Amino acid sequence: MLIALCVMGMAGSAVAQTHPCDVPPPSNPQLTSPIRGAFCHNGRDADGNPVTVTAFKLYIDNQLVWQGALSPIGPPTADGRSYYETPLVIVSRGNHVAETAAVSAEGESGRSAPYPFVLSAAVPAAPTRSHVKK
Repeated sequence: MLIALCVMGMAGSAVAQTHPCDVPPPSNPQLTSPIRGAFCHNGRDADGNPVTVTAFKLYIDNQLVWQGALSPIGPPTADGRSYYETPLVIVSRGNHVAETAAVSAEGESGRSAPYPFVLSAAVPAAPTRSHVKK
């Protein structure tokens, strides 16, 4: 399962576009919070048999931060991979690793390969002068 954390715009134009599942994710991107998980899944189990995925899970630093059902965004690739994005999640500044998993009636899949990313400073600077007034 490919995972990328970014906002991927899919502009609507008449020119053929590369499917998000066919674009390599950026290496160790610098992002600001909130983020969303973006990943592809082929609707198959580890043995290649069709499976009904009932939910997906997003882990950040080995902690479950989101889980739920998702619908594919757009049509699948020629080889059957569909593209998904999670809702926005808040993540603190610093270095992180994201992983996703698929869930079926039989249980949770293994996790995707770890995807490192960095959350840049998005916090405002502290006020320079504080006081109280009557």
